[in-house]
Amino acid sequence: MDEVLSGVAETIKNFAVIYLVDITEVPDFNTMYELYDPSTVMFFFRNKHIRKGRGLVIAPKDYSTKYRY
Repeated sequence: MDEVLSGVAETIKNFAVIYLVDITEVPDFNTMYELYDPSTVMFFFRNKHIRKGRGLVIAPKDYSTKYRY
């Protein structure tokens, strides 16, 4: 997975950032985000963790955007 992510890093640099974290050196990060696998992809939007594959999630309205709800 590291080779794939490093290969697309230049392409997605305008809208995404890729970080590599050694989970053995940051145990607090493991408990905070419930990391158990050695290879995990995480998504963040506006500094908030987005959990994919957890079923339907009803999110509160985001009033910080220009769109009216």
